[in-house]
Amino acid sequence: MYPTIQDVGEHFADFVSAHDFAVTWPFLGDLTRLEWLRLEVFDAPDAESLRLQDLQTIPPDDWPDLQFQLIPACHVLSSAWPIHSLWLAEETDQPETVQPQQTAVRIWRHEFLVYQAPLNPTQKIALEAVRAGESFAGVCAALEAVVSPEEAPQVMGSVLLRWIEDGLLAKL
Repeated sequence: MYPTIQDVGEHFADFVSAHDFAVTWPFLGDLTRLEWLRLEVFDAPDAESLRLQDLQTIPPDDWPDLQFQLIPACHVLSSAWPIHSLWLAEETDQPETVQPQQTAVRIWRHEFLVYQAPLNPTQKIALEAVRAGESFAGVCAALEAVVSPEEAPQVMGSVLLRWIEDGLLAKL
């Protein structure tokens, strides 16, 4: 691989985190990481998204072994700061008192637009399980850390619908 000007900012967030202004704005490194991931997602390869109609053709007996795959233009950023709120405050010029808050944000591209959304614990567990290659049954089992075994398939179904609507999953 050859270096390009596109890669110049790859380590900028580490630089920001390691310098004196990180004392005043300790969230700045993670905010910089969010910006970098938005650029990475924009330049990621395209993939055809899974559609609801694609799922309707799958026989019920095949669902437990079904594996979903995220599109290449999807990343998750975990932070000790509410970086999603900070990003929105930056866009609206609203000053905000910033308190630490564990946050996970998914960043993805659908067509030519980059989006980001905070992940609740259920969504984060499901996304990590899908990223790890777990089957539908495996994702549901992982969700049992936060919901009952009876609720897990329904919760995962709701998460799947959201992800399909957002174009987050690659066609099977």
